Amino acid sequence: GLLKSGVTWKTDGTAIYYSLVNPYNRHLDVGHLLAPLQPYVLRPFTWLVLVWEVGFGGFVGVLWLREVTGRRWFPDLRWPFLGFGVLMHLSIWAMMYVVWFTPLVLAAYTAFLRPAEAERLVGRVRAAAG
Repeated sequence: GLLKSGVTWKTDGTAIYYSLVNPYNRHLDVGHLLAPLQPYVLRPFTWLVLVWEVGFGGFVGVLWLREVTGRRWFPDLRWPFLGFGVLMHLSIWAMMYVVWFTPLVLAAYTAFLRPAEAERLVGRVRAAAG
């Protein structure tokens, strides 16, 4: 997130728009549909993604302190942070040609689950597949 310091991320908020209309990345040619949404939907989403990515390091630090000290001064923010990340990366996967990036990130998110949570998730996936 800290490396995303260009004009398209911070000032213009056009990074998501340009990624989605780039002919080398996209699955669908939807630029004509996205252009009117850029100022009202994609620009705020671009800034939200930037804030989330920069904040993820702080989230990991707070989570680590929370678990190591056993003190629950901070709320458990795993579900909001990971939920946003899952939705964001599934959206990227649906709209762009990223093949392995999204599955790898989603697999990495499992490191934030407690064993019982992971077992429930595996059970749900098996039930849905079965």
